[in-house]
Amino acid sequence: MKIKSLIFRTAQLLLVDKVFDFLVAYQRYLLSRGFVFDGTTGVGEKNDFVTAGAEFAFWTEQKWTEGSVIVLSPYYDTLLLTEHLLQ
Repeated sequence: MKIKSLIFRTAQLLLVDKVFDFLVAYQRYLLSRGFVFDGTTGVGEKNDFVTAGAEFAFWTEQKWTEGSVIVLSPYYDTLLLTEHLLQ
């Protein structure tokens, strides 16, 4: 039983790590396309996909019931683009 639990937990950690890596890579792609991440959250943290990844990792450690949802969106209230994308 302990080995099954360890394997499942390891798989979960790898999944969380991959989601975080995806969010950071996605932000890099968006930055290369002219998106700007200069907003802050309600508690003064930078509002970007790196912060969203950290929020996701924290969320996975909580004891949420099955079916719980998290919404990760650095652009929930403002979307900024550099000028070259607007032309």
